[in-house]
Amino acid sequence: MAADVAPPERAKRLEGLRSRPAITLNREMEIYPGRVSRVTAQLRERGFEADQIDDVPQAWSPDQVIWVWGNAAWFPKVFDSIAKLPPARRPAVVLWHSEPLPPPRAASLRWPTPTVRELGKILLRDVRASDVYTNYWEIRKLVRAGLPDVIAVTSRERQKFLTERGIAAEFVPDGAEEMDGEDLGLERDIDVLLLGAHRLRSRKRALRMLRRAGIQIEAKGDYFDPSLWGENRTRLINRTKIMLSISRFPGTFATARFLMAMACNALVVSDPLFDSAPYVPGAHFVEAPLDDLSVTIERYLTDEPERRRIAQSGHDLVTGQLTIEQTFGRLFEIVADRLAC
Repeated sequence: MAADVAPPERAKRLEGLRSRPAITLNREMEIYPGRVSRVTAQLRERGFEADQIDDVPQAWSPDQVIWVWGNAAWFPKVFDSIAKLPPARRPAVVLWHSEPLPPPRAASLRWPTPTVRELGKILLRDVRASDVYTNYWEIRKLVRAGLPDVIAVTSRERQKFLTERGIAAEFVPDGAEEMDGEDLGLERDIDVLLLGAHRLRSRKRALRMLRRAGIQIEAKGDYFDPSLWGENRTRLINRTKIMLSISRFPGTFATARFLMAMACNALVVSDPLFDSAPYVPGAHFVEAPLDDLSVTIERYLTDEPERRRIAQSGHDLVTGQLTIEQTFGRLFEIVADRLAC
């Protein structure tokens, strides 16, 4: 869509969007006060005076544009307050959704059974819920209420899922930013690292299999642990040869782990994915079934030149073609065109 707009008209629309007050929603403000979200940073770099808020309703006006990265389900108070307004008085809403959704029919995968913890959050209507059902229900609820004005998703599988259900969504992959890390050139003394909620059934199985095969693997995954954020996390991944990525449920794509690993030049080894675009298996990362993980990892631990070659290819991708400046620039153009600013 964006490519069909003539450059003079594009420039006019971008400038019109830049003139509208920007508000960004950031869940991390409650946990890490003062943290600037990636969307806030990108808007400010483009000349916006973007106000960053958490789940607190404001005095909304139709000239505002609300930018959400992550999940609209995290901000129920904000969206309930907007949905109650007449359409003519609502701000424009842009949702850049990065959280899991059910697999599309084209993937031929079963919808996952919620874990006990996920089910508890669903029943309690916990705003921290981020299971595939809560995420889809929230998007569907907002669409039925006439929101958002623009929906973008960070993986093609999520776009296909929403398209199957009549919900228009753009595919805009997430991009690497400074917070994701960099290659520090450290000695890589950690063979394998699993960073994430390692109590999930699929990840527990993978850990058990790899350890039985004698592979040394570290598993870390506390969202509230400051040692797994910022410079500490960057140093940890820089010490890592292979970052293991095991999907929450089969076939689904966790883009954040790819960005962090590749930004720090660690090789990503993943279970099979339905659609990993823009990452290409064999070129930017390695893909292997769970039963073949130990053999695959042993191969790349032993073959250092090949491991470094693929890791470098992934690093080149996220630092050259897939930076947050480039991906957000794509979203910026889509929003300007859709809102006809």
